[in-house]
Amino acid sequence: MQKRRFPYSLMLILFFSAAPVLLQGQDNNNAARKLQLGAYRKQATELMNTNKNAPALEVLQRYGQLQEAIIIAERDSIINGLTETFNKGRKQRIQEISSKEETIKTLQSENDDIDAENLKMTRNTLLFFGILIGLAVVILLNRFRTLASLKEQLELSNSQINRMEGVVSAVKNLDSKAAAASKLHHTIDQELQNANSFISRITSDKQHAMYKNGIALIAGTKKAIGLFADEAGSVTGEKVNTDLNALIDEITDQAYHSMLKQSAEFQCTVVRDLEKILPKVDIDPHAIRIVMFSLLTNALEAVKDKKSRAPKGYEPKITITTRKLPRFVQVRVKDNGTGISEKDPKKVFEPFYTTKGKESHTGLGLSESQRIIQVLHKGELLIESDPGQGSDFIVRFPILSLM
Repeated sequence: MQKRRFPYSLMLILFFSAAPVLLQGQDNNNAARKLQLGAYRKQATELMNTNKNAPALEVLQRYGQLQEAIIIAERDSIINGLTETFNKGRKQRIQEISSKEETIKTLQSENDDIDAENLKMTRNTLLFFGILIGLAVVILLNRFRTLASLKEQLELSNSQINRMEGVVSAVKNLDSKAAAASKLHHTIDQELQNANSFISRITSDKQHAMYKNGIALIAGTKKAIGLFADEAGSVTGEKVNTDLNALIDEITDQAYHSMLKQSAEFQCTVVRDLEKILPKVDIDPHAIRIVMFSLLTNALEAVKDKKSRAPKGYEPKITITTRKLPRFVQVRVKDNGTGISEKDPKKVFEPFYTTKGKESHTGLGLSESQRIIQVLHKGELLIESDPGQGSDFIVRFPILSLM
């Protein structure tokens, strides 16, 4: 029985017909292996044609091993390529995602900045309008205050006008009384001057035969002067509880206005330093009005006289002060006028003493003022003077509780 031969040729045909498909896709790196595969195939074919099947199988085995190695290499290469491509794509996608996240963060940051800017603008706008409203309120308040101040000033001006009208009326009243008194003065002035000259001569010599009569005549003259002052000034001796500050304030205005009527260009600084809490005193207002009017008029005339002769730069000034002392209420009238040149300033209180010319003054003002203060009110009238620098008249009234 003849052995059946294995159809190696058919197997080679099938194997090599499938080889191009298996080898498809090889790259240039496998060129050497491809050449080796071609050599194996040629060698196997020649061996099979010569019926050398065993060597042909060995060649085919090497061919199959090489082919398997090539396929594995290509697989690995493909896998590596796919892996590398995947990794590249993944990395690129990660970068794109990171870039988009950065973009999102940037947009969010910009959005936050825009929100913050909008909030800031809103706050600034509110602050601006708040400031505008505040300024408007301040302006309105200032206008209201200005209107209130103007109203107050207007009321004060009206009050001052009414007060000045009262002062003018009082001055006119005083002027009318002064005119009447002046006529009476003129009538007795000459006789008083003659009597004064005569009395001065005889009382200067105690050995004179008529010395005692002269002393008596002086006493009688003083009494006559007192009666004359009572008639001319309406001094009744009736005392009433009086606000001395208010009375001094009024008399100061009257005296200054009276001086302005005599000399319209006259100017003088008048300082009123009146103590706010001053006890009321029992005085005869008419009598004290005469005294204070006389003292203020003397002070105004003294600074006016000095102004007419003083060098440039002299500023007339009168200071009226009221103070509460332990036992008295004190009034001071101080001026920076001519002062009194007498060594003994008390001589100004003597009847008929005057430094202003007997043609216009009889010298009875201070004498009568001293009588009103000391006799009628149990007070004091003092004088301090510095020649060329000014005078300071001091009037003291006993406090009511101590009288």
